[in-house]
Amino acid sequence: MKIYLDRIDFNHKGEKIAVFECNEKMIAFHQNNMPEGFIDKLTMGIIVEAEIKDGVLINPKLLIEETNERLTKNRMRLERLRNRNKNK
Repeated sequence: MKIYLDRIDFNHKGEKIAVFECNEKMIAFHQNNMPEGFIDKLTMGIIVEAEIKDGVLINPKLLIEETNERLTKNRMRLERLRNRNKNK
């Protein structure tokens, strides 16, 4: 399953919580519910492919190339909108 990192929050103990968008829903994973150190590799908007079982990320993979392609497409779309508004 592919999920998209929306943000990293902190709970009342200062522990990290990764909040992802998944099928138009938001799901959160405590740092202990993913491989050790994985949360530190996450950047905003990164696409992650992983299995989710009982609230735990299993075998997550960062999809860096796919993330970069998505960001490029979004930037191009935004630039076209800006240029269209300038020509009015």
